[in-house]
Amino acid sequence: MKIVVRLLSYSLYYKFALLFALASMIIGTLAGLIVPSILGIAVDEVLQSGSKNKLLILIIVIITVSCIRGITAYLQDYLAESVAQKVCFKLRNELFSKIQSLGFDFHDTQTTGNLLSRTTSDVDAIRMLILFGTIRGLSSIITLISIIVILFFLTWKLALVVLAIIPILIWRTIFMSKKLRTLWTEVQSAIGKMTTLIQENFTGIKIIKVFASQNYETQRFNKQSSSVANFTYLTARVFASQGSLLTLLFSLVTVAVLLVGFYEVKSDQISPGQLVSFIFYLAILAIPIRMSGFMINTYARSVAAGQRIFEILDQVSSIVEKNDATNVKNLKGHIKFNNVFFKYQSTENILKNINFEIQPGQFIAIVGGSGSGKTTLMHLLPRFYDVSSGTITIDDIDVSAMTIGSLRNNIGIVMQDTFTFSGTLKENISYGSENAALPDIIKAAQFSELHEYIDTLPEKYDSWVGERGITLSGGQKQRLGIARTILTDPPILIFDDSTSSVDTITEQKIHSTLATIAKGKTTLVIAHRISTVQQADTIIVMDNGSIVNTGTHDQLLSTDNLYRRIFEIQLSN
Repeated sequence: MKIVVRLLSYSLYYKFALLFALASMIIGTLAGLIVPSILGIAVDEVLQSGSKNKLLILIIVIITVSCIRGITAYLQDYLAESVAQKVCFKLRNELFSKIQSLGFDFHDTQTTGNLLSRTTSDVDAIRMLILFGTIRGLSSIITLISIIVILFFLTWKLALVVLAIIPILIWRTIFMSKKLRTLWTEVQSAIGKMTTLIQENFTGIKIIKVFASQNYETQRFNKQSSSVANFTYLTARVFASQGSLLTLLFSLVTVAVLLVGFYEVKSDQISPGQLVSFIFYLAILAIPIRMSGFMINTYARSVAAGQRIFEILDQVSSIVEKNDATNVKNLKGHIKFNNVFFKYQSTENILKNINFEIQPGQFIAIVGGSGSGKTTLMHLLPRFYDVSSGTITIDDIDVSAMTIGSLRNNIGIVMQDTFTFSGTLKENISYGSENAALPDIIKAAQFSELHEYIDTLPEKYDSWVGERGITLSGGQKQRLGIARTILTDPPILIFDDSTSSVDTITEQKIHSTLATIAKGKTTLVIAHRISTVQQADTIIVMDNGSIVNTGTHDQLLSTDNLYRRIFEIQLSN
């Protein structure tokens, strides 16, 4: 219930539209309750007396009431949908913003498909809740209570006959609510898994074709799709059983009302018109009771969806910005790692007792075997993760005391796997520097040895980059990433093996250019190729999460067995 209340509270942000929708609903509902009484009057007075004037007046009243109901129904549906869409818009934006704000540790444990299903199908389930859980839900409640009161006013004996089905309806409602909530939780979870599978297949379609695994992937998808279909089928079966039960109950009640009503009319306890009104009211009563099944289904689905949505919205980011954080500008790049330890949640320490210092403008290289902790170490500097213990400072300011935005604006990172967005080359290069002028974009591309390729394209910098950079080679994507970072012109540069996918000649050109660009900037390079770091002021050698040695290329060749072994292996290749 708390989840439903919390979800419905979002509609209060749009209280004026909600109030007008409620007003329209109340007027329309009350207007609809007048018609059976008019029909009863028509039977008792008009048809018996044969007065055409009275009949004409009643016909005009019915038409007027019908027009009022039509206008209010339109306003009710329009305004309710408006509120529902605005609530979904707000929820979807909050979800997206929250997902954007959460740290790497959260995204390490989530699948893309699961997050997609929460921001799409789960949010759409909330739309149905707003539509049927507020306006139409209240309409059903008002109608139900009003008709029960009217039935007792008409004849308490027949009203008791109708109320005999209430205990059965209450039992069925409780059963359906519990059953459907469990089933819809399974449905939403299955949709998330299926969406993940679809996303992975579309992303890895080339690998699937390389290994001729289409049949295997089709079988995997069919299995997951069947799971979604089966759970949805079960919810439909439970929901359908409610409709069948209600049809049976109301048929039996109608027969009972006719039998008892016949004797009531015959004994002059009620008039024929009252019996007609009662039967019409009974027909109207069936509508909210039938709607109750749909509402229970909607509530159950929305609770399941709400749980999944609030799991994200209630997440506390591991990277928290302090209230008094400093907004830093134009850092010089004096970096210190002091007794730094780091571990991923419950795992053992990945980094152990890391200590080193980098002076402003120095070129530092970090080398080591795969899994030695090089990339993790660099992820701590811009606070993609927070240290488990120890401190990292830039210009003697703890990175945790800086605003996250200003810290990352002072650090340019070129990752090994450069991500590209669907858009033009100009838009991709200027990502993070959206106001950059075209001459600056071209200059950055020239520095990264990408301009020559772009210049051969018919549309130049307006050429479209396909989804995930499908139109670019691995080396071209890396050069695009370098150009993107160069354009931001930060005082600190990090290159995470950012030239691993380019040929040797291009790599030499890029490093020659970077040497010019990096002048006056603190530059950290993670590299597997020793040839790219020989000119570094200091080379840090890592192994098993620890720094095992530091020095220049020549110093390490003569003193460090690990560094020398890596160099000799690469030299022999």
